[in-house]
Amino acid sequence: MIRNDFDPQQPYRYVCYGRMSDPRNQNIRSPDQQFAEIARTLQRLQYPWQHVKDYRDGGTGRRFFGRPELQRMLHELKSGIIAADLILVDTPERFGRLDGLEEIRRHLYNHHGLLVLSANTSFGDPNTPQGRAYGAVDAIRASEG
Repeated sequence: MIRNDFDPQQPYRYVCYGRMSDPRNQNIRSPDQQFAEIARTLQRLQYPWQHVKDYRDGGTGRRFFGRPELQRMLHELKSGIIAADLILVDTPERFGRLDGLEEIRRHLYNHHGLLVLSANTSFGDPNTPQGRAYGAVDAIRASEG
């Protein structure tokens, strides 16, 4: 059963994840721009969240295990080295353009209490009916790239 206890007014701790799809064909500042968009969205929403750490990768999004910073982030969060409640991304495809993305997000939430939220949905709860609809559209879009 999916819990719906997300209250954005709570003082959650978060990490940010950014990545470039292809360093040859993408602006080298892209992760910085993603982090800036996350910060702008948080400032607009005025949530009382606490930033813990940023992680960034380059390269392709299809190789989940080929992204060392993503792997380090997940290890640090799952093992408790870093204490956080949320993983924030600019858009879901920054987390990954890969098959099974929704299953990974669901596993992180159900087994580790970690929500993956995106600035492009104003950090909406992915476990609400609206969040699941956004997730379905994002999964289609992410699989196209």
